[in-house]
Amino acid sequence: MKNIVRFWVASLAMVMALTLAACGGGGSAPAPTAAPSGGGAASGGGEAAGGGGAPISSIEVTAKGEQLLFNVDEIGPFTSGSEATITFNNTSTINQHNLLVIKGDRTVTTAVNDAGAEAGTSAAYVPDDPAVVAHTSLLDPGSMESVSFTPEAGATYYYICTVPGHYVAGMIGEITLAP
Repeated sequence: MKNIVRFWVASLAMVMALTLAACGGGGSAPAPTAAPSGGGAASGGGEAAGGGGAPISSIEVTAKGEQLLFNVDEIGPFTSGSEATITFNNTSTINQHNLLVIKGDRTVTTAVNDAGAEAGTSAAYVPDDPAVVAHTSLLDPGSMESVSFTPEAGATYYYICTVPGHYVAGMIGEITLAP
């Protein structure tokens, strides 16, 4: 009987140790990423990145590890009528991503995402849609690409990833324009 109790206590201790090891983290948070010029990006989804209210002309956005999120969910403000550049750095180690700049509201971004899935891998999940004002190619892990567009005053812009499942997981951010 004592051996059975010892077995269960040892098994329980081992399960607890493995659980703690698996959940322990052990890594550090990613450092903030500097923008190529004119602005800055913060790390950690749910944040905004840009010039702290001052208009910017370019910024870097990254994938947030393997979480199917961008590192920021708002960038800007960009100046209407002036070229804006977004550099997308796919820092994922396993996932391909793209970045599309969409002119329109959330209904439009959802429609573009759905059309992107239908466009498929051969089109880099980028649909032929006038709402897509700029886009990267389908980027392998560790790849980086820049896109530029000229925002129109009064328009609404978002950036999304249209790789199937990524948009619905949260890969969307808002682009703000200077007043």
